[in-house]
Amino acid sequence: MDEGRVFALDIGTRKIVGLVAQPQEDGTLQVLDLEVREHPERAMLSGQIHDIPKVAKIVREIRNALETRLGIKLQSAAAAAAGRSLLSVCSKSELSFTFPQEVTEELFLALQLEAVKQAQQQIKSRDRDSEYHCVGFSLLHQYLDDVPIKNLVGQIGKKIAVEIIATFLPRIVVDSLHAAINKAGLEMKHLTLEPIAALNLAVPDSMRQLNIALIDIGAGTSDIAIVDKNTIRGYGMIPMAGDQITETICEAFLLDFHTGEEVKRQLCQPAETISFCDITRHVQSVPREQILTVIQDTISSLVRQIAEKVLEINGRPPQAVLLVGGGSLTPTLPQELAKALNLPESRVAVIGDDITAQVKKLTEALAPPQGVTPLAIAAEAVFHRSLDIVTVSVNQTPVRLFAANKITVGDALVAAGISPSQYLGRMGPAISLEVNGEIVFIKGQPGQPGQIKVNDADGDLTTEIKEGDRISFTPGVAGAPGEGILLDVLPRELIGKEIVVNGEKVPMLSRVKLDHQEVRDFHLPLKDGGKVQFTALTAVADVLAEFGYDIAEPPRVVINGLECTSITHPLSAGDVLIISPHQPSVKKNEPPVRPSHYIDILVNEQPTRLPLAEGEEAILTDVFKVINFDARTGHGRKLLLEVNGQPASFITPIKNGDQVVVKWVEK
Repeated sequence: MDEGRVFALDIGTRKIVGLVAQPQEDGTLQVLDLEVREHPERAMLSGQIHDIPKVAKIVREIRNALETRLGIKLQSAAAAAAGRSLLSVCSKSELSFTFPQEVTEELFLALQLEAVKQAQQQIKSRDRDSEYHCVGFSLLHQYLDDVPIKNLVGQIGKKIAVEIIATFLPRIVVDSLHAAINKAGLEMKHLTLEPIAALNLAVPDSMRQLNIALIDIGAGTSDIAIVDKNTIRGYGMIPMAGDQITETICEAFLLDFHTGEEVKRQLCQPAETISFCDITRHVQSVPREQILTVIQDTISSLVRQIAEKVLEINGRPPQAVLLVGGGSLTPTLPQELAKALNLPESRVAVIGDDITAQVKKLTEALAPPQGVTPLAIAAEAVFHRSLDIVTVSVNQTPVRLFAANKITVGDALVAAGISPSQYLGRMGPAISLEVNGEIVFIKGQPGQPGQIKVNDADGDLTTEIKEGDRISFTPGVAGAPGEGILLDVLPRELIGKEIVVNGEKVPMLSRVKLDHQEVRDFHLPLKDGGKVQFTALTAVADVLAEFGYDIAEPPRVVINGLECTSITHPLSAGDVLIISPHQPSVKKNEPPVRPSHYIDILVNEQPTRLPLAEGEEAILTDVFKVINFDARTGHGRKLLLEVNGQPASFITPIKNGDQVVVKWVEK
């Protein structure tokens, strides 16, 4: 574009508009000249070039006319792919982890690109014969553990997901535009998308948070683009527009197509009667209202289809509708559309002079709404918002990319058919096993991330790329599955520890089983789906259950010489328990039983009086209620129990005058 000038081409179904503009120091765009030529024959259908030589001929004529009037040489052009060519697909991508994981920037990008890849696969499943390029995507929703969230980055969870809307452009559209412009002796310097260009021109940034539908009613199709919350929500197209209205007029009044077009244009004028010559060369003068009545059904059909497509894309009526394109000038159409969308008539507007004032001042060849697209194409090229067309190589395979913003390695991988998630060295699968009835997971090993090099320099998914860059990609390697030994799921603090129960040492960890087999080697490997069982004595209730006592009616228990009042009492290594099976347990806060009589005995040669309840017979355990004896001071020694010089146990009966010995002795 010499000296900052831009030559914009709007190649439409009915006409081609060429516009030369120059950026000004104040940031505005001055239109220097424009040329409009209609197709003499049907070289285009529904916005797609079907006859490249015929289109190239008109482009060349427009170029020559502008060069002659302006005295300049035009060597390159900016063009736009029609919105009808775009396909928008919504896609959702999810990642799940066995254990909570922090979401990094790179993981977040890989998740989004994976959603784009899935959208690309959806397109491919619909049309296996055509090649489509992703030209951009927008993030719609983010989820953390199935709960919507504004920003995933930095969050920690076990499941993350994103929903995106991706836009794809058929390669044939770009190729045909490129070929026609080249045959006209021009280079296609810039490529943009018509709906994006029109949105950027007609909807300022301050309005982007609103839910607005921009509808370009052309000749062969009506293109729809919807913006909401600063994001392009989606695109749509219906194969009906101004040509169908023209054809209705031609059928009703026996006109050729060009005459029908002229009659349609005159409907926008205030004249009450329109005159024309039909194919029999008969001149007719018809009231304007009569012609409007003839085309009313066609207008209603067009409006209905537009409204249905808008609701399909947006899910609800938008807050406002902006109309561009020649078809938007059709009388009653804005009012009909407002009614179909259940909007006030003031919310449906045809783009006016404020947007295309520069075009209108120059020539009356284009009415304001028709000038939006060519002016928007020029603005996109001048302000560098057009699509970049870049060819790079991925693992020595050429890949062509189209993007409106920066292009990254991640974009190139998607275009090359490589899933971005392959870059992530995912953690190996966890193994699960049942431990005493509960499911326990053992983490897998961390994976090894993939390797990316751009022109032999280290890179990652976010590295920006340019024309001719060489990308080398090696997938990441998943980590090994989780592994562990039996010791990893056992309570290590109990291993080798003992308590004393009625004079016998009892291990606090016992009967360890692996897959139903009792084992002593705690270093045996664990397997996925395995089952581990063990007995752990950590409370009085565990001991009572281990020795077969009824927990509902527990016996009397003395711990380290003190009465136990709760079976949930925790135990520590070295505790000494005395269980009296024939005596009920003492309940916490239970009032003491008043003794009915006493017996006098000698305990360790010291006179001792032992109180007894009515009908109660004394056993050796009762001695601990009246003597000061700390069972935790044994330190590995043996507890000696004797009654009248004979070996005894905790339940040996004692009577008045007996001599009792209770002391620690070396083994």
